[in-house]
Amino acid sequence: MINFYRKFIKDCANLLAPLNSLMGGDTKNSTIIEWTAPLEEAFQNTKRALSEVALLAHPDSSVEWAIFTDASDHAVGAVLQQRHQNGWQPLAFYSKKLAPSVSK
Repeated sequence: MINFYRKFIKDCANLLAPLNSLMGGDTKNSTIIEWTAPLEEAFQNTKRALSEVALLAHPDSSVEWAIFTDASDHAVGAVLQQRHQNGWQPLAFYSKKLAPSVSK
């Protein structure tokens, strides 16, 4: 479910980073996961984000569009928005966790 809605959730890659760190490793043998406070917090924040998915606007080609970007040491993100009378309306959110080889 989260993979479908990730484009509607601001900073989704940062939000999911602690949970995604559980993926990978040895998949042939069972691994016991120690459920820590940061994992619980990430899980609860993800559930909350899904329940509060941003209301996105329908694209309007007659108004100005802009892409706003942001980056951290661990992820990059962007939001495609269009100008509205009251400010900017989001059309889509994009985010990606950076691989360890490009994270510093």
